[in-house]
Formats: sequence, C-alpha cells, structure tokens
Amino acid sequence: MNLVFRLWLRDIDCAFKIYPRRLFEEIEIKSLGALIDTEVLARAKRLGYSIGQIGVHHYPRAAGSQTGANLRVILRAFQELFLLRRDIARTSRGSQS
Repeated sequence: MNLVFRLWLRDIDCAFKIYPRRLFEEIEIKSLGALIDTEVLARAKRLGYSIGQIGVHHYPRAAGSQTGANLRVILRAFQELFLLRRDIARTSRGSQS
C-alpha cells in the first residue's frame, strides 16, 4: 500500500485514527473491504492533507481469527487495490470521483 500510494506509513490498518470532519465532506469512499483505511489516507494525501503518526502498542488477538492469509481475500484485495489506485489518481480538490 505504501509503495502504490506513496504514503510511507508504518501501520495503515491501525484502528486508531483522527481525521478532520471536512475530509469526509470532500471525498466519496468507495472501498467495501479491507482497503477502506488505505483509501481514506490516500485520498487525504492526494488532496494535500498532512498525515502524522504516533506509535501505539499492539496486543495479541483476544478473539476471532485472521482471514488475511486466505488466497481469495488476497486476490480480491489486489483487484480492489488497482481499481482504487486508478480512481484516486483522478481525485483533486473540488471533484468527487
């Protein structure tokens, strides 16, 4: 994700994020799956928002099971990734793609 969108973030999927409300008035979120965090961050960067990072501690999963290693999930994520990349490339201030 960092390479494709040039975000250079340590943990794109970290659950704790703070966004300005106006960002969500400027963008239309299209992702339905695992790429939603990547989409919001990439659209924010494309629109000129600054992105900061603060370290957080990660703890072992307390419940449930991961699905990220499932081949179907991986293939679907790559398909969504490249469609998203093309769509975000068309994003600019004042235009909702």
